Amino acid sequence: MKITTTRWCLFAAVIALLGAPMVVRAAGPGGPPRDVTDTPAGRRLVSEAAERHAALGARGGQARLRAWRIAPGEFVVADALPANFATTTRTLPDGKVAVDIRFDTEPLQVRQTAAATASPRWVQTGGTCFSRIGNTWGFVDSCYKTHRLSGETDYYWDYFQLEQYGSVGAKQGGKIYDGWMRGYRGGSAKMYWVDWSPRGTLTGGCVTVPISVSAMGVGISATGLMCERWDIFKSATGGDLKERWGCGCIIPFGQPYPNVREIDLMQAVKVLRNATPVWTLTAGLTALAGAG
Repeated sequence: MKITTTRWCLFAAVIALLGAPMVVRAAGPGGPPRDVTDTPAGRRLVSEAAERHAALGARGGQARLRAWRIAPGEFVVADALPANFATTTRTLPDGKVAVDIRFDTEPLQVRQTAAATASPRWVQTGGTCFSRIGNTWGFVDSCYKTHRLSGETDYYWDYFQLEQYGSVGAKQGGKIYDGWMRGYRGGSAKMYWVDWSPRGTLTGGCVTVPISVSAMGVGISATGLMCERWDIFKSATGGDLKERWGCGCIIPFGQPYPNVREIDLMQAVKVLRNATPVWTLTAGLTALAGAG
């Protein structure tokens, strides 16, 4: 699975993928990674990553983690160095500088389960929590789960589900204006739409809403707390769904610290029998200083 994350430069961020936690500090020019696990800075970064993953309920532990220096002030903490790790900087039209971080992981491994004679059911095939990303004024904590429909009698298609969920919040002194998560096909077998949730824009006060999809008449569900506004962006291309929370407000009237808002979306797709789906997962937010 390929994970792509965008962040502003000059802020601390923490990322984890498929049980491999990462800590990334202010971006600089690239260079050969250098193992710094046994240095004071490396031990501190490993300890911080392990604690945050334990709090998020992700698998793994401190004993398996190592730290690498990517560039001055930029580090990665993981159980293995991600493949094709790279950072690039861009100057945005408003003058801000954005740093894109990209790296690859192994394709999602799908566990084959019960025979077709069993009752169809959703079987989890993957999932973890990504550690915090953000800037000086706000953050996004995000997780995902994937399931495969097992025991169905369709010999032409296989069915898969992806759920992305998490929280966007302001840090002390900051305000949040929006936050989003997106999952889209990442170089895998072609995906075809089966179902998605939510199916449209939701607005109003804070209310618990069902998040569910079904395939072959078998449903899988969760619940999400929607506040203010959820906008849905669905591509005609199978497996590409984005949800954005927004406060519906203008600067400087964002949601202030300590307010936290939830994001939760789910999609179901089908692929040709025995094909492997791979999603690219992204997340981001807009958070500014809370003055005013």
